[in-house]
Amino acid sequence: MAVVTLEEVLTQQSRPWLALYGVMLKPRRHAVQHTDEEILAPIQRLLTDELMTIIFSHLGPYTLGQTACVCRHWRYLTDHQQHWQAACEQAYGPCHKDVSCCQQAVRKSFRGSWRRFFLEQPHLRFDGLYVSRNTYIRQGVSEWRRERTCFLVTYYRYFRFHPDGTLLYRTSPLTVARVAKSLQARCSGSSQAAAAAAPGAKQKLDQHTFSGKYVIKAGRLYVIIVYPNSRSTEVRARCTIRGVPLLGAANRLDIEELASFDREAGSSASMLRPDPESGPEGSGSTTSFRRGLSPCVFVPWEGVAASPLNLPAKEMDFWLTG
Repeated sequence: MAVVTLEEVLTQQSRPWLALYGVMLKPRRHAVQHTDEEILAPIQRLLTDELMTIIFSHLGPYTLGQTACVCRHWRYLTDHQQHWQAACEQAYGPCHKDVSCCQQAVRKSFRGSWRRFFLEQPHLRFDGLYVSRNTYIRQGVSEWRRERTCFLVTYYRYFRFHPDGTLLYRTSPLTVARVAKSLQARCSGSSQAAAAAAPGAKQKLDQHTFSGKYVIKAGRLYVIIVYPNSRSTEVRARCTIRGVPLLGAANRLDIEELASFDREAGSSASMLRPDPESGPEGSGSTTSFRRGLSPCVFVPWEGVAASPLNLPAKEMDFWLTG
């Protein structure tokens, strides 16, 4: 025979809303304490929570999210505000024109949560590449035949961004596994390149890799890439940052506009006006491109070898980014 307590009777009859109390509340730290030390992992026995917090502070934001999936105890340790504050300071650097990464903005709009600020504000990822796979049909020469051969041409656009507002860009028919190594170098004008390089050492980019700069404003990414050995020809792009399927993933770049801009030597143009319809500031000609605007998919460094973007055209003729 089931025993019904007085509290359960009152909850079911007169106060049913009490059953909703505490459903979304996180349990306290003392609720996670284990009385039996045998069920603890060896790393939990050897290292205290303070040491684990220091170790977690050296992880990137997305590695920190993977660490939170290990166990409930680590899930609470990764919620420390200093971890997400450091991630926000790196993600929202000087390249963001309208996001103020300060205590007042976080406290006013996000209730003091740096984690919410990081997830809800659009940003770029720096632990991998953004890859756009593009295909088109090209007809071959007839050569005195009735049938004309058609070829499926596949090429890729690669973007690698740095926190200081610089980027590396490359267009190649090679897959991501064969190109990733050439994009792991630092930009020549990057402040991080000077800090990372050894004294007297020079970092050289691949001859097919171009450097550029970017800014982010109102959730849109504006990119400028200067052709090598040229001071007047630029490639400009305007993209939208989004995350699929979760908020804060930042793993998609929708290329809205792609154009080449020829301006007079020595003149300057604003980065925030790459739209061919409005035209960049200053005198010059703009050529808009309608081909090769497939969305970019983010590929982390550890997933380069296993990415489906390495499949040849005969195995994957079309790539749906989602």
